[in-house]
Amino acid sequence: MSTVSERVARGVEWLDRCKYEDPDKSWVDVIDLDRLDMAHRSRCIVGQVFGDYMFGPLSRAEAMAMGLQRTADDDYGVLETEWRRVIVERRESAAGAR
Repeated sequence: MSTVSERVARGVEWLDRCKYEDPDKSWVDVIDLDRLDMAHRSRCIVGQVFGDYMFGPLSRAEAMAMGLQRTADDDYGVLETEWRRVIVERRESAAGAR
């Protein structure tokens, strides 16, 4: 099994390829870190991007492989911490590029 950071990196790559209604926004823009809760189906990454985890286009196995669902080897807190780190890093990088 891959590490959490490796799995989240795969999830980031997948989300970066997704198309959004507003072409000026990315998945990073729609995530509300104050609401982020990886254990909650409408406040997790998939839930915030697609409206609800159940509406996401991934199987459970795919979601686990991309750090969007916990595995037996980790928990939601570990996933959430890594997603928060990545999102903050992306936002800081984008702000510095302006």
